Amino acid sequence: MLFSDRITHINDLTDNEQRIAKYIENNLDAVSTMAIQTLASKTYTSHSAIVRFAKKLDYSGFRAMRQDINKDVQQNMIKLNDVDANFPFSSTDSSVDIAKNISDLTINAVKRTLAQINEKELNAAAAKIMDSKRLVLFAIG
Repeated sequence: MLFSDRITHINDLTDNEQRIAKYIENNLDAVSTMAIQTLASKTYTSHSAIVRFAKKLDYSGFRAMRQDINKDVQQNMIKLNDVDANFPFSSTDSSVDIAKNISDLTINAVKRTLAQINEKELNAAAAKIMDSKRLVLFAIG
């Protein structure tokens, strides 16, 4: 789960944590390469407040959180139109607009998945599949 996904699902933040979250959301590019001391200074908080904030979001620490922030920055570079997955079109949209929104939504989902792939784990899974004697697939559609 990327940083932006985690931050939208948490709601019991202290004032300091809200300030940290808001600063990070507004400055993703800068924070992706920022030292913890710099972030603490920019948010008028402490080093330990940043670590507590990261742990509240289920990261092991600041570095792990910053890695996910980097992934968010990379994902934003390849972002297409921002289509709301819950309401990808309205009754006033033309057929072409609906098709484009659905297309953009699908492409965004594939690109988000690609941005989160761990190459080492993917290669390990592929090796297990190649080494297996029998392969059984189940699907729901």
